[in-house]
Amino acid sequence: MMKNCLPISFIVFTFCGLLYSQEAVPFKVQNEFYIYGDAAVIGNNILSKDVKEPFNDISLTNDDIDMVFVDIDNDPSTFSSSSASLKLPKNHKKIVYAALYWTATYSYEQGYRQESNGQFLFQGKRITKRDEIDNIKLKLPDGEYKKIKGTVIFDGDQDTDFALNSPYVCFADVTRLLKNADSINGDYTVANVNATKGYVSGGSAAGWLLYVVYETPTVKPKYITTFNGFAHVSNAPLKLKFNNFKAFDKGDINTSLIFAALEGDSALTEDNCFLVNPIAEKVTLLSTKSRPSNNFFNSKITYSDKVFNHRYPKSENTLGFDIVSMDVPNGSNAIIDNTTTEIEMAFNTESDRFYMFFTAFQTEISKTFYEEKNSISVPKIIEEKITQKTVIEVEKTKKEKKELKKLVQNNKQKKEKLIPVKSVVVKESKSVDKPTNVKQDVYTPKEELSKVENYVPVLEKKKKPLPIWLQKNKTEEIVTVETTNVYQPEVLLKEAVFSINSLVMNRENYEKLLTKEDYVYETQKFKRILNQEPALIDGVEKGYYIIAGLLYDLDYAIAYQKELQDQGVNSKLFKDVSQGKYYVYLYNSINFYDVFMLRKAFIKSEFLEQVWILNINIEKKVIKRL
Repeated sequence: MMKNCLPISFIVFTFCGLLYSQEAVPFKVQNEFYIYGDAAVIGNNILSKDVKEPFNDISLTNDDIDMVFVDIDNDPSTFSSSSASLKLPKNHKKIVYAALYWTATYSYEQGYRQESNGQFLFQGKRITKRDEIDNIKLKLPDGEYKKIKGTVIFDGDQDTDFALNSPYVCFADVTRLLKNADSINGDYTVANVNATKGYVSGGSAAGWLLYVVYETPTVKPKYITTFNGFAHVSNAPLKLKFNNFKAFDKGDINTSLIFAALEGDSALTEDNCFLVNPIAEKVTLLSTKSRPSNNFFNSKITYSDKVFNHRYPKSENTLGFDIVSMDVPNGSNAIIDNTTTEIEMAFNTESDRFYMFFTAFQTEISKTFYEEKNSISVPKIIEEKITQKTVIEVEKTKKEKKELKKLVQNNKQKKEKLIPVKSVVVKESKSVDKPTNVKQDVYTPKEELSKVENYVPVLEKKKKPLPIWLQKNKTEEIVTVETTNVYQPEVLLKEAVFSINSLVMNRENYEKLLTKEDYVYETQKFKRILNQEPALIDGVEKGYYIIAGLLYDLDYAIAYQKELQDQGVNSKLFKDVSQGKYYVYLYNSINFYDVFMLRKAFIKSEFLEQVWILNINIEKKVIKRL
């Protein structure tokens, strides 16, 4: 299920003025395939409230649960394990690619909490040795555990911005294991994924996924691509682009998407996912029956509209671990039509925060385009040197084809557009007194190739400008809304001369001032402030405001602004007309998490230790507590 397509101007308005998401490891293409086949994903969480029993309460936040390892295998050599069942069609021919990912938050071995003065204090001995996060075990159907050594894509332990929960994500290519397996379909079990048990401020989460690309007889060929990285999605969207394909020429286009994320709370809302066709100027807000458009990442493992239950345990609430597998509707107003060559996506949140680490895009493509992409054989080339003619024949082994394709891609940037022919066998004409079977590297200029029979030149694609909402926002592009009740004094304030040690606070640098200790009181205070009743003030933009002062006299308000400015802190002013009060504020946003953490940075300065957060015109969030 998905909402109708909206004009692209809606997206421009929605994201105008936002920063890019914090990509600790930038998302990039990990693999691409042009095949007659398909892809499948399975996975499961590995932290829960019970060792084996499914957990189905979707009203609790993760930090209210005493987490334990899921461990279903009754094997003393493993401390954590969960399984999921893979079921490929009976007519699948072979495995093309298989990738295993595992991820978790891992700040402590065991976290504890104590109540003190109405607040919960979270404690634990921090993990200092993290050598084992990339070592796990994998059991295939009807097989025994095999040790898997992965590649660490990201480890947040040494990154101040991720010090709260120290998340990590690892990856391993397990294609060979599946190709050589006696049975492909059946239960896959992943064990010994390290994560934090117990109580952690902000909650703990862990899980794994297996993504499989396979060949099978289909009517239309497909383009399949995977992205990985590690991005903290909070106040700014994560934006991805899928291109390098051409949709099928006629009829409906079948397209599917797969996403995986860590830390998406089921009880926190206002996170969503947009799909954009920039050429057709269409945009749609993704949703399914299990994933509302305003709470897309909600701690579930879902296929289409249903929770995926072929796993053990089959928890409905996977406590901060999300896998999404869904089809893109292809009705009369489809976002992907027969002219589509490019699709963009954006993941965004207002209240929740989550870590994206994997996406996949699968769509049907033109048969002609498929043939072009898979045709890498080189025609016979006639090369003239003075009066001698040499016939060059290319060895057509799979290894040579791969090398040739790579060289062609690398040489596209060369001005002369040379086409490489790697390790060819030269058979000299009879008039040439030279030894035969001499291997050499030959580069043939583009103008010479134009003379060759059956040569088809590759047309260069013109680079299209990014849509406005994907470009870096400039100050003059940000649209501001004028309100009659927001006071803007008609005076010129003297610009402060900042000393070297002045505190200049902004969204870009506040995270660097936070330490691991700043997070221990986060959970209960976070909820209490988030649940406060809103202040209803006409004419003021809704959001959470960091208030530095409340004054009843305009002159005093301006003087206080000047005092803050002399300390190196800029502020703004608005008036509550109904009450005759002036508010001096330092920052505002609809993203509560950013406001909450920025206040922590502000109160490190003695003259700002009394600043507070005020909810203006936002309906309070309702979160169940234990």
